[in-house]
Amino acid sequence: MPNRVKTADAQSALRQILAEQAKGAAGSNILVSKTEAKNLNPVLQRADEAIRTEGGKGTRVRVDALVERATVDSEKTWGQFNANNQGRDGVWLSNAEVADIKQADPALGALTELALLRVRGRGTPTPTDPAAATTAVKNAAAALDFDKLRLNGLPGGTKIDARPGQAARANVPAGVLASFDHFYRAENADWATVRLFEGKLGGEDVKVLYCTTDGDDEYLEIYKTDGEPMASARLWGGADLVWDDFFGRDKLSPNMINLDRAGFEDGMSEPAERAAAGQVPSQWKGDVFIDAGKINHLNNHIVSIDVPANSTMSVAQKQVATAGFELIFARSLTHRRDSGNPPIDIARMGSMSVGEFTRPTDGQKYEVAYWKDVDDDTHAYYFQRNPAGDLALKTIQYDN
Repeated sequence: MPNRVKTADAQSALRQILAEQAKGAAGSNILVSKTEAKNLNPVLQRADEAIRTEGGKGTRVRVDALVERATVDSEKTWGQFNANNQGRDGVWLSNAEVADIKQADPALGALTELALLRVRGRGTPTPTDPAAATTAVKNAAAALDFDKLRLNGLPGGTKIDARPGQAARANVPAGVLASFDHFYRAENADWATVRLFEGKLGGEDVKVLYCTTDGDDEYLEIYKTDGEPMASARLWGGADLVWDDFFGRDKLSPNMINLDRAGFEDGMSEPAERAAAGQVPSQWKGDVFIDAGKINHLNNHIVSIDVPANSTMSVAQKQVATAGFELIFARSLTHRRDSGNPPIDIARMGSMSVGEFTRPTDGQKYEVAYWKDVDDDTHAYYFQRNPAGDLALKTIQYDN
């Protein structure tokens, strides 16, 4: 293996890698949102922050501009160890120089190593259909023996110690690390264990996050090695995997939401009292109003929520609606199930309103799920986003 590669070739490969990761975070958009930026590699995160700081309030970050800024900044760091990427010495990027780069900037060093592997022909992925790759990964995951996964780890894979304070955290993509930390709260509360593995599933190189609880709940998230999400799922009591309809839905189980230790308040009866208390009006319908559909459940857990096609929701709204249904299902709806456990008819039980609401009492904006019950179990759930972009329950309002 050559000890060095041409700097220009490495620069080209690095740009390609950065573009793949930025496009993966942005999805079908040409813009990277603040929430999507939290899932980026630290090198791209720094570039995103720089663009927003220099552009001022309201700056929108385009994928191509983000890649360009991250590439230019990375090349400047390379130049500190590679004759400013100029002249005879700067033509080549050696392994020793890469080691120096990695010591100075671990995140950039890891990307630089990937770039060199790609130039040498070992890091260029074979083009695949993303949907086919995800299907292959999901099929392989469904065939896993989860008892063995719990005891022995991912077959053929390695365990990454991503716990706070461990050195291995530095090489874990930001989005994966944020998810690990989200579940680690349950381990820190002493009722769950979370593990992170790296290996292969369905022929694909992946990172696998697996959380088990002292009860029967288990959570699974699968990422590409660069941190791009592929699929998430839940298991209960040894039953088959239930794949989530959107990535990260597994985080919205009641026991995970309740880790937020939300405050509790009584809903006011009179409109003027509600307004003074900063509560959603009793007839509030938000931005999305759901008064029909089915809640499919298994083993006392929601499997899926089927709502009419005209209930169009963004991913963020779907997260809030799902969290609201999960909380009211665990509290009330599960006890109203008909014999034989057929799907729960939402129309028979109440309605769910979802939207943004600014509470005048504190001036802060919340994402709210408001369950209007047919009986006496109406609740408003006030959420905000944590730094990783995940929902955090701040207040539970009970309207009797």
